[in-house]
Amino acid sequence: MLFYLAQAVGVCGMALAVASFQQRKRSRIAFLQMLSSVVWTAHFALLGAWSGMAMNAVGVLRGYVCARKEKGRWTGANCWPFVFSALSLAACVLTWQDWLSVLPTVAMIVTSFGLWADSPRTVRRANLPGSLLWLTYNLFSGSYPGALTECCNTTSILVAMVRLDRAKAATKT
Repeated sequence: MLFYLAQAVGVCGMALAVASFQQRKRSRIAFLQMLSSVVWTAHFALLGAWSGMAMNAVGVLRGYVCARKEKGRWTGANCWPFVFSALSLAACVLTWQDWLSVLPTVAMIVTSFGLWADSPRTVRRANLPGSLLWLTYNLFSGSYPGALTECCNTTSILVAMVRLDRAKAATKT
């Protein structure tokens, strides 16, 4: 029963994650990523996938800070991607289960730097390799909505790159 509850929670996280990449503003991408991370934290906890849970807990803080980057003095400090990377590494050590724990950790580090960028285009580009790392972790940890999410995220990112990034580049030439 817990497994099915975890999968249902994951479907909610999937909806938020996929919608995030269709946003025109970096702050909206970050906000929806934050909400998604809240849901994924619960999902991975229900599965007993502690590294995935911990990385998403870091993701909640990261999403909040990144969404408010332009609005506050302390949230605009350039040290944040390094802080999130350090928190991710610490969480990896604390929740270590096996070599798979490295995958979401590296994904969090890469996407932390990408999400910090001012350009939504850079955010989307940094999330591509992160999606592949999460896809692998999700398959091994039994997160089927997570695996489907990463397939959808990759598709969503690619569609947004064509729809938003290429269209914007074409108007500049």
